[in-house]
Amino acid sequence: MATGKSPFYDGSDREKVIIDTICNEPEIPDCLSTDLQHLLINLLVKDPQLRLGIYGDIRYHPFFSSINWEKLEQKKIPPPVQLTEPSSDVKKCCGKSLSPLDFLDYKNTTQENHNISGFSYTSSTWYKE
Repeated sequence: MATGKSPFYDGSDREKVIIDTICNEPEIPDCLSTDLQHLLINLLVKDPQLRLGIYGDIRYHPFFSSINWEKLEQKKIPPPVQLTEPSSDVKKCCGKSLSPLDFLDYKNTTQENHNISGFSYTSSTWYKE
């Protein structure tokens, strides 16, 4: 979610993605902040016993240092995105049901790869200065 793409998915077929996920290390872009790179690398450790969060709370990772967890738990922090019409029913919002992507048939088009003007999926604080 931080980069808009999977650390293992390169547009290839499903079998290659599975092999890459099992055999290779994730690709973490250098443009991300050091704290975010460290967080992602440690969340994607293959051995679950060594993965970040197995011993201790990931809240203490430096990436989350700006979050006041007590206020967040008390719902005293406004969400970063305010929906104009709150609804738990996605159909109302989108007009259709959401279903999993057909992994094998999904193809990105040039048009789909363009960023939406004025909209960012990630916080600018996640990137190196």
